Amino acid sequence: MLGEPLLLTIEVRSTQDANIEPIKLDSIPHFEFLKKDSIIKSNENGIFVLRQLYRITSFDSGKWVIPPIPLRPNVKTPSILVEVGYTDSFDPTKPYHDVQDIKDVPFVMQPQYEKWWYPVALLLIILTIVVHWLTGPKKEKTKIPKPTEAPFDKARRRLRQLKNSASITGEYQELIEIFRTYIKEKTGIESLHQTSNNLILKLDVVFSDKSKYKNISKILHLADFVKFAKYQPDKEELGSAKKIIEDAVQHIENKYEKPFINNNSENIERTKHK
Repeated sequence: MLGEPLLLTIEVRSTQDANIEPIKLDSIPHFEFLKKDSIIKSNENGIFVLRQLYRITSFDSGKWVIPPIPLRPNVKTPSILVEVGYTDSFDPTKPYHDVQDIKDVPFVMQPQYEKWWYPVALLLIILTIVVHWLTGPKKEKTKIPKPTEAPFDKARRRLRQLKNSASITGEYQELIEIFRTYIKEKTGIESLHQTSNNLILKLDVVFSDKSKYKNISKILHLADFVKFAKYQPDKEELGSAKKIIEDAVQHIENKYEKPFINNNSENIERTKHK
């Protein structure tokens, strides 16, 4: 399925434990590496076995081929056909509906207590009025308003203050929230309650560097899987996501001096380029 992790295993068997080096696999067209697991070496009935495990995924729907991987000058693995599609119940032509929050059950007071509620509430209101009348209003000290922090400075400060915790998932979600807040405050795009797909479409006009746009799109897609406990990132992926978001914030800050919002369509007018 689209975005679903896939375990790719490369296995080499030899009768001699000599000159068998781990395979260097840096990229596969149409696929992304989620994690490169450790190398496993074993001896099975006198046969030396070397296994390398890779966790990969793809955000490109269609039929893709994992090409043959060279093991030795004249030895290659067979190619693998992988079909990347949507779930059976998902129709990409239909509009996307965001996941709704769980609604709380309304509180209903039991009848035996309800008859006392109104007298007690009235008594509390009267008591509050009497106490306020006796004590009189107190003059509050004039508060000096704090200077408003710029969206860029706020985002950088929060990224610096982002500390390691026991929950990598919590850190990842806070990282995405920092980026969404910056987009809202800097460009005026309603990013806090947008789905990842809708937000990615609106960010197309914000990024002039398409490689940065592609990277931030992957981070937002992956955040959906993290949010709904479909994927658990590791510390390396968290550090990579933080670096991508820092670069994206700096890129947007260099491009826009201030936001301009069209109230009818929420389009962004590009201001003077730095």
